[in-house]
Amino acid sequence: VVILGLIVALMVGSSVFYTPAMEDGRDIAAERALTSARSQGPALISTRDSGTKFFTRYVFLIFFVFFVRTPRDLKIVVGTIIACLLLTYLSVSAEAGPLGWGTGRLRVQGEAGFGIYAGRNPNKLAYFALLGLTLIWYGRRAIRSPLMYPLWALATSVTFIMIPLTGSRSGLLNLLLFISIVLLEGKFNYRKVIGLAFVAVLVIVQIGYDVSVVDMFVPEDIANRLTRFDVRTEALEMGLEAQGSAEGRIQTAQSALRIFSYHPLVGVGIGNFNFERAVLDPFGTIGPPHNSYLWALAEGGILTFGLFIALFAYLWRSIRDIEWEYEARFGDLRLGWLVSAMRTILIGFLFYSFFADMWHHVMFY
Repeated sequence: VVILGLIVALMVGSSVFYTPAMEDGRDIAAERALTSARSQGPALISTRDSGTKFFTRYVFLIFFVFFVRTPRDLKIVVGTIIACLLLTYLSVSAEAGPLGWGTGRLRVQGEAGFGIYAGRNPNKLAYFALLGLTLIWYGRRAIRSPLMYPLWALATSVTFIMIPLTGSRSGLLNLLLFISIVLLEGKFNYRKVIGLAFVAVLVIVQIGYDVSVVDMFVPEDIANRLTRFDVRTEALEMGLEAQGSAEGRIQTAQSALRIFSYHPLVGVGIGNFNFERAVLDPFGTIGPPHNSYLWALAEGGILTFGLFIALFAYLWRSIRDIEWEYEARFGDLRLGWLVSAMRTILIGFLFYSFFADMWHHVMFY
C-alpha cells in the first residue's frame, strides 16, 4: 500500500507539471481523437480524468486492505469474483451466439473494408476469465464434498473456453502459460508427462505444418483471428484507415519509447500519454500503450517504473515466503490453495502486462 501510494503521488504530481512538446499539443490531441475514434473505436478514447480514476482505485485498495481481514472475507471475495465472471459469460454468450459459439469477436467497419474491433475489450475479458480459472483450479483443494466436483468441473470448463472464444491472442498465450505452470508444479507423474507431450504436439503441428489445430476447437472466424497477426492497414472509407492489430502495437510501442526518451525521469504524468503521442506520432493516431511496462515508463518515468518493479518483487517474495512456511504458520486457516493461486496469478499478471494496460486497473490490485 505504501509503495503504491508513492506511485500514485508521483504520477499524479508529474501530470500537474506536464508541458506538451508543442504549445498546441492538447489541441492536436483533441483533433486527432475524432479520427482515431472512427478508425480504432471509441473504447480507446478516455472519457474520464485518468488521475482521478487512479486515485480512487488506490482508495478502494486501502478500504479493501482494512476491511477484508478474515479467511471468511477472502472466501467471499473469491466467490464473488467467480460468480460475476460466470454471469458475464452468460451475458456475452447470448450476444455472440449459442454458448458463445459464434462470431461476436468480429464486426464490420464501414463499407470499404473490414476491421477487427473490440469495443468492450475482449482482451481484458480473457484475463478476467484466466483469473477466475486460476482461482477455480486451485480451489479444488478446498472441496470437501464429492457433490461439489461436478460444479467445479462445469465452472472450470466455462472459464477455460471463454478465453479462446474472446479471440484474444494475448489471452491464448497466457492460457498456455497457465497450463505449463500447472503441469510443471509439484511432483512429476505420468499424467503431467502426457499433458506436456500433448501440448507440445499441438504447438508443433500449429507452427510447423500447414494445419490449424485451433480450428478443431473454436469457430472458424475466431480461429482465424487467433492464428493471424495482421500488420497491414485496412481502408474503411476515403481518407480513413484502420491499422492491423500487430502494426498498431508496434507503432504504439515506438511512440511510448520515444516519449520516455523525452521525459525519462518522471514521465509525462498520468493520463498525458495521448497528448504527447499526438504531437510525436507521425501516424496521427492516439490510444493506450497496450503494454504496462511501456505505460509506466512513458507516464511515470524511470522512478515510477522502478517503484512498480519493487512492488512486484516484494509481492513475489512475500507470496513465496508464505507458501514455503504455510503449513507451519497458517495451516489451520486452510487457505493454502489461495496462496498458490495468487502465486500463479502474479506470474500471469506480469506476463499479460506485456500485452495490456494492467497496472492501473482496480480489479488486479
